[in-house]
Amino acid sequence: MTKQEAKECALRWMDEATVNGHAVRDSESADYRDRMDYLLDGVLTELAAIFPLTGAQEYVAVAGAETQVKLLPADFRRLSRIVRTYHGTRSEWSGYRCDGRRLELPADCPGTFTVYYERMPVLPAVSAAPDTVLDCAPGAETLIPLKLAADLAIGTPEHAQTGVYLTNRYHEAVQRLQVNHPAGSGIESVFRV
Repeated sequence: MTKQEAKECALRWMDEATVNGHAVRDSESADYRDRMDYLLDGVLTELAAIFPLTGAQEYVAVAGAETQVKLLPADFRRLSRIVRTYHGTRSEWSGYRCDGRRLELPADCPGTFTVYYERMPVLPAVSAAPDTVLDCAPGAETLIPLKLAADLAIGTPEHAQTGVYLTNRYHEAVQRLQVNHPAGSGIESVFRV
């Protein structure tokens, strides 16, 4: 979904959420379009937290070197897993320390390490072109304009009720997608020994 498509869809959501479907007035439309540029970052960041984006980075560890510290990519959010390749054999690897954006690989484990991680979305600049493609997990793109419209309406006193309605619709849509999204569902158990 492009930036322009998200804005047009958000205005349609605003239109549909009003009583009798009154279109957004032209005087409001220009203001809304401008405000949407500033709200997009928050929308994309929230959706990336709910529907994670993935990234991968390879690091090479040399035999005999001291503990090697590698900086994780700037878009790093959370470590998912590390796969070590050594002499053609690939295996999940857990012998690392990750402190913030620093990854420590021990000296006695040479090989190529592929780090899979959840990443932050690429946020469009406020002045980005209308045809800029927005960075969102596949399947969750339809939530961008709905959340954008909800945030627009909540921030406007005369449309606060519309904002509540749109926010509720957004949360319902998120729940529906989470049921079908593998990263958004599951059971986690914690055991204490």
